[in-house]
Amino acid sequence: MSEEDAVSNLNLFFQRGFAMMYEKDRNRADMERSTLKLSAHLRIGTLCTNELYYKVEKSDLKICGSKKITWRLFWRNLAYFRLLDFPQMPDRSIRAHYEEQTE
Repeated sequence: MSEEDAVSNLNLFFQRGFAMMYEKDRNRADMERSTLKLSAHLRIGTLCTNELYYKVEKSDLKICGSKKITWRLFWRNLAYFRLLDFPQMPDRSIRAHYEEQTE
């Protein structure tokens, strides 16, 4: 896990699968090149969300496809931001009325 690995994975995905696969198969983790496979790099900081965001924005992907990945980045960062206000969020619901539900 290094910054070089992250950039290499990012560039490889854009070369091979982003425009063709992501829009249609982004939820298919069982398919090669259908997901970014960058979550670990984003998590540990070997890839910055800004870098991914601007790579998507500069791509030739249609606006609907680029919006999907951009929204996923926004939601990801929002979840981390919400942990500042609700540090109990990993263990308890932030909405009390959901606490009564069982799995």
